[in-house]
Amino acid sequence: MAVAVDSSTLSVAPAPRPPDRYRTVTAFISWAAPAALILVVAVLIQQAWPSVTRFGVGFLIGQDWNQVTNTFGALPFIFGTVVTSAIALVIALPVGIAVAVLLAEPGQQGLRGALGTGIELLAAIPSAVYGIWALYVLAPWALLHIETPITDHLAAVPFLGGVPRQTSLFTASLVLAVMILPTLAAVSRDVIRAVPRGLRESTVALGATWWETIWHVVLPAARAGIFLHAGCGHRQRVRRGDRGRIPGRAG
Repeated sequence: MAVAVDSSTLSVAPAPRPPDRYRTVTAFISWAAPAALILVVAVLIQQAWPSVTRFGVGFLIGQDWNQVTNTFGALPFIFGTVVTSAIALVIALPVGIAVAVLLAEPGQQGLRGALGTGIELLAAIPSAVYGIWALYVLAPWALLHIETPITDHLAAVPFLGGVPRQTSLFTASLVLAVMILPTLAAVSRDVIRAVPRGLRESTVALGATWWETIWHVVLPAARAGIFLHAGCGHRQRVRRGDRGRIPGRAG
């Protein structure tokens, strides 16, 4: 004899949910980056702690570097790094942006091709070659044609006076500007090309000239990316060790 069963009284157990492996992997990767950074900072502190306890703050503000008496001061190296970096960016940024605009905007195809090839070739030159070229070619030329005339005519200015020499902060800044120029121009070109085409077309439709469009629309829209990549291009040379050699040679 069949027995009637009320279906409403039956409860079906929910099926187990499969593990979300994508969420697990992304969570692990997202936590791995800050964990690696914390580990690097911890290792640096652990390795540098004997020096910190031995020299203290005097290492950062001292000016003497004498291995005989175990007296070490890094202030000249820090000052040279900051000053040469600032001057190099001031020199390279306008030139790099101008080259990027020329490469990104419509113009002479032959000139754009030759200039783009030259920029890419400059980016492929090793840092050691730049250093040798700066020591034997750029430094004598800058001393004869730039530093000596400036010193002769602007000796009354405090930071422009003095005896000109090849190993100076200006020479180091100049070679650094040449070294970061290819990277700066290449990435700035990509940033300018990423500006929406509609911004250019709407500005031209309102009667603006090509220069007004570039100056008032394109460059302000790409300004954040250009400054960001300018720092990235400079950091690339720092990572290769050029920051320690060039200011040291500059005295």
